[in-house]
Amino acid sequence: MGTAFSIDRAKDLDIKERELKGNSIVLCSFGDASANHATALSAFNTASWVTSQGGHVPIIFICEDNGTGISVPTDDKWIEQNFNNRWGLDYIQTDGLHLIDLMIKSRRAEHDCRINRSPIFLHMKTVRLMGHAGSDVEVGYKSLSEIEATEFNDPLLHSARILMENGCLSADDILELYESSRAQVNHVFDAATLRPKLETAEDVMASITENRIERIAPKYPTKKDRAALFGKEFKRMGQPQHMAKLINYALSDILLRYENTLVFGEDVAQKGGVYHVTADLYKQYGIRRVFNSPLDETSIIGFGIGFGHNGFIPIPEIQFLAYLHNAEDQLRGEAATLPFFSEGRFTNPMVLRVPGLAYQKGFGGHYHNDNSLAIFRDIPGVILAVPSNGADAVKMLRTAVREAHENGRVVVFVEPIALYMTKDLHEPKDGKWNFEYPDVKEEIPVGEFATYGKGKALTIITYGNGLFLSLQAQKELEKKLKKKIKVIDLRWLSDIDMPKLLKAIGTCENVLIVDECRRTGCHGEGLLARLVSESKKPLKLKLHAAEDSFISLGVAATATLPSKESIIEHALELVNG
Repeated sequence: MGTAFSIDRAKDLDIKERELKGNSIVLCSFGDASANHATALSAFNTASWVTSQGGHVPIIFICEDNGTGISVPTDDKWIEQNFNNRWGLDYIQTDGLHLIDLMIKSRRAEHDCRINRSPIFLHMKTVRLMGHAGSDVEVGYKSLSEIEATEFNDPLLHSARILMENGCLSADDILELYESSRAQVNHVFDAATLRPKLETAEDVMASITENRIERIAPKYPTKKDRAALFGKEFKRMGQPQHMAKLINYALSDILLRYENTLVFGEDVAQKGGVYHVTADLYKQYGIRRVFNSPLDETSIIGFGIGFGHNGFIPIPEIQFLAYLHNAEDQLRGEAATLPFFSEGRFTNPMVLRVPGLAYQKGFGGHYHNDNSLAIFRDIPGVILAVPSNGADAVKMLRTAVREAHENGRVVVFVEPIALYMTKDLHEPKDGKWNFEYPDVKEEIPVGEFATYGKGKALTIITYGNGLFLSLQAQKELEKKLKKKIKVIDLRWLSDIDMPKLLKAIGTCENVLIVDECRRTGCHGEGLLARLVSESKKPLKLKLHAAEDSFISLGVAATATLPSKESIIEHALELVNG
């Protein structure tokens, strides 16, 4: 569905990277049972929604209705009753056992879809021969008479009959064609069995992030172009700003440099996002490049996947981290696996912005304060970025977009909401968490971490909100210990450079890992195990993570989370224990 929506958008914007011609359409094939799936329902709904907004979605949904989902029967009228009167979705039914009817109805669907640029539901009634798969034995749930009736309706036999009745082919012609096809299939099968086989883990994993599409990042925009874009705001860019404002500047610059980028999600256009991170982008770039989505995370990520298929670098936003779980299979089952299964011939690059994590004040509970990134530990090939301050966020976001553009990567960019508007570090009005906007050419490479301090009494390893709290704790810890300590901000959680990290720890024996996410499944848990197995010297290690709990409301909202005070307590226990 996302690919279909991208076709006319790519044509209108005339991006040079587009893969599909302007009059293309998309064919989406599935069975009657799969039409009940939440992902499918999201696609049907979003296609209708876009059409209702005046948008173009040239897609034909082909439902191959054989009346059975593995062993579960589908009511004969179920598909027709659900789709023949759906607004914004034209319904056409065809007889999959009648070759001529199928050709006429298919041609009509293709013509209407290509001309009207709107979605069509092509309902093809057919049968299923034999079981769903090799292990599916039909006699376990169908009677012999039912199986025989289905075999009698073999589409191949019906097609042969129709061709002979209409004088198109003789019986001998059909048999000759059948045997010729058999020989061709056997030849291809024999050739395939002789191809090299994957045998090692390295062979299997080689294609996880493989990319055969060559692209180089475009030139940096000129100062004149940037000044024209930002207007009066251009002069203010030299002043220290909080994270939300700096990310906003970065998105404007990225859209200017990469003409194939798009920003979309819930409330990101005219409103400028819940936290105004996308403010003014709609005014700067218009509705074709900055637009709202329906309130459906599955369709948001699906849009991203589809746009990535057609030359775009989408930058979708999931409004809150907790909402991502509605659609996480779009990342795990679709976006992350495409290069793996295609040996890098196809990719769906994107930078998925996700405001999230805990420590928000005043509202939301666990629906908005979600402190779990465990899902991203379990998806091979996805880059996970968690900046802790505005300057880093800008440079990391630029890297994320370049990785998507040049290397076809999927990047999840988690932005700590609690730090969006934070300006002060140690005391009110100290301004130490405001930063200047980095030069347009500055980036932070994937895997590069930051080190604060050079002390050897203790090393704290953390990220996101954890860095902010650990730097607050650092000041007091150094007074209590009368020694200097070191704080490391990982920045990138998916690509931790362990040799460099161990070198940065150096001769320090005490290592405290501070992780704001729930203890079970958090990245700190994995880091602890790696430090134990990969360090060549004994280390005193401790993980200080959030409790395995949801986030409460009110004054208890941070009760289960690491704090400045708890970090100090755990650090002193580690060093003095």
